[in-house]
Amino acid sequence: MSIQAIREIIEDNVLPKQVDYITFEVDEWTIHIYFHEPDLNQHEIAQMLNEAKRFDLGNAYSAVEHPPHGGQGMHHIHAYHRNNQLFALNIDGSAHDRSHGYTIPNKVADAIKVKFPEWIIPPKNLIESAHLDFVWALYARLNG
Repeated sequence: MSIQAIREIIEDNVLPKQVDYITFEVDEWTIHIYFHEPDLNQHEIAQMLNEAKRFDLGNAYSAVEHPPHGGQGMHHIHAYHRNNQLFALNIDGSAHDRSHGYTIPNKVADAIKVKFPEWIIPPKNLIESAHLDFVWALYARLNG
């Protein structure tokens, strides 16, 4: 059965029109089903599935790590409080999925530093859209 056939069955029976994906949870896994035929090879698809495990950050916070989608973009994490997404953060500390202007709670920032030590937490935990080198330079100049 093709991806298009599965999409048609789901759209006709479950979902409203114009839905590009659905998300649901099974145990500690967050499942994202995208309804398009991506230009991904089997290795990239397997990597996305393996890296979509939810990590506990404590105090009802969690995060899901994603590789770049379709070979574009950066590794990023989506952070949640219970089942509500709070923000998405690229590995370089910049905003992902329109998370500009979000201030990461201190407990979450501290937990990200432990669970994802390669991730950069932006100054004052404030996610900005500017390249992080620019943000750091501006921050240093204003506080220097």
